[in-house]
Amino acid sequence: MTGDELRALIPLDWWAAIEGTIPETEFGQLAHRLDEEQRAIFPTRERWFRALDETPLTAVRAVILGQDPYPTEGQAEGLAFSVPDGQEAPRSLRRILSAVREDTIAPSRTSLLAWARRGVLLLNTALTVPAGQAGGHTNVGWRPVTDGILRAVASQPGPVVFMPWGVLVRAAVARAGILDGHPHVVCPSVHPMERRGAFIGSNPFGCANDRLRDLGLDPIDWSLD
Repeated sequence: MTGDELRALIPLDWWAAIEGTIPETEFGQLAHRLDEEQRAIFPTRERWFRALDETPLTAVRAVILGQDPYPTEGQAEGLAFSVPDGQEAPRSLRRILSAVREDTIAPSRTSLLAWARRGVLLLNTALTVPAGQAGGHTNVGWRPVTDGILRAVASQPGPVVFMPWGVLVRAAVARAGILDGHPHVVCPSVHPMERRGAFIGSNPFGCANDRLRDLGLDPIDWSLD
């Protein structure tokens, strides 16, 4: 795979926003490193940029930011924290769904695709992972790409609610220059895999909707029915 082939996977609306902000050499180096990977890569190539496919740039209302896809076959589907319906929910997703239920919403699915289609960008800071090794592609070169995606969202008039879950992704939001109230909203939380009560107690979904209401905007429908 070449850098040009990798870029061609990015939807045109998103590419128009990030073109010129990421050096061409970054795509070439990333493509080369992914080609060198001897293990299976999750998700499959056509789903590396699925978060962008499902949520056009101008439709983004919120960004849930995770670290990397699930490293188990059949779970990663190109949307942060989401697994296909019918798959057993990983522990992090079970905690996310428990936090949603704290907001009196009762989801019945494990795929978060409905959120993506309502304007929630489900983005990981690394868009691939090698089989069996969580974080295995953290340093292969995804950072400039996903940082560029975040900057593209930040350039929108907004407001957009950014929901970074974990220390590493909060750093990505900071690198993109995203600040609470300028003009966007930041509702950070611990990573769902950290202490259970800490994530659920942070009320991330309630924070997002409360802040949107404060701005006179409609809340996000977090149901999955």
